[in-house]
Amino acid sequence: MASRMEKFHGETVTPKRVDRNKNLYKTIYGEESYTNIEGKEGYDPTRPEGAKLYKTSDNLTYQVTTTNKRTGETTTVTKYRTQKSTKMAETDDANTLVSVNRHPMELVYADYANSMKSLANKARLEIENTGKIAYSKTAKNTYKKE
Repeated sequence: MASRMEKFHGETVTPKRVDRNKNLYKTIYGEESYTNIEGKEGYDPTRPEGAKLYKTSDNLTYQVTTTNKRTGETTTVTKYRTQKSTKMAETDDANTLVSVNRHPMELVYADYANSMKSLANKARLEIENTGKIAYSKTAKNTYKKE
């Protein structure tokens, strides 16, 4: 079973990401992202409402210069800034990761993963729509012992 699920959890390389706007929060991996909400800056209609969105870094390339010790010749190579991610984090629909054979266990896992992604999207929308919660100093003193 582990080999079937490797495709879902396998690593992939993505372009380096940076924060996009003020609707940021730290993910469990320490990355900054924002929520896809209609009417807000950066809204992407191709992604589900409440999905995490990222912006790629402005400086995706950097130069590496090496010198050959024997000939003294210097070569400059352009490289791309990347970071590791999982295939599941990069897709909106887990069914795209299912193998061609469409094993029943893979389909069950894909349905479960999609339901968890949907739940996370709903939670992000709720956080955005909650607003600021009132703070009461008297309530703090009243319920201090609890």
